Amino acid sequence: MYSYSVDDGNQLVHRDDIVGVEDVVITDRKATGAVTIQHPLKAEYDFYAAAGVGGNQPVDGSMTITHGLTAGNMVRFYEPAVNVSDPTPEDKNGVVALKMTLRILPVSPGGNDSLIHR
Repeated sequence: MYSYSVDDGNQLVHRDDIVGVEDVVITDRKATGAVTIQHPLKAEYDFYAAAGVGGNQPVDGSMTITHGLTAGNMVRFYEPAVNVSDPTPEDKNGVVALKMTLRILPVSPGGNDSLIHR
């Protein structure tokens, strides 16, 4: 993987209209992101075929990213439901890479389970 980015897409509301209450509430979230990976062999996975004609059909699945090898020195990001779309080839120092758009979805209605890190 070359790069990975996530925007939680939180919709925030500052409340100060209730007597004695002042807080910020998350009223909605639409998490998005992007990932750039080394382009896999077509025999391993064909993102273009999965994305359909024009590359605009999202591929549904889950995604886990683990950084580090030793317990206590690792971080893991897990998206249990993600749409991957818009596969776009890029050149990374002479190696073909594939940049894709992510739409990260909650699993349970109104859930706070779209992006889990450990």
